[in-house]
Amino acid sequence: MNTHVNKQCKRDDYLRKHGVTTIVHFSFDDVIHRELLYRKLDDAGIPRMH
Repeated sequence: MNTHVNKQCKRDDYLRKHGVTTIVHFSFDDVIHRELLYRKLDDAGIPRMH
């Protein structure tokens, strides 16, 4: 397994074991194309500040 992905999975598992229910992963491309990021955040139920 890719080292980055393996570390990410371990972090996610740790967070879930400590009560985190929603984890959002995003990439640089998501940030450049903001609608991609907004969609991920909206799907996770994270409110926007206006």
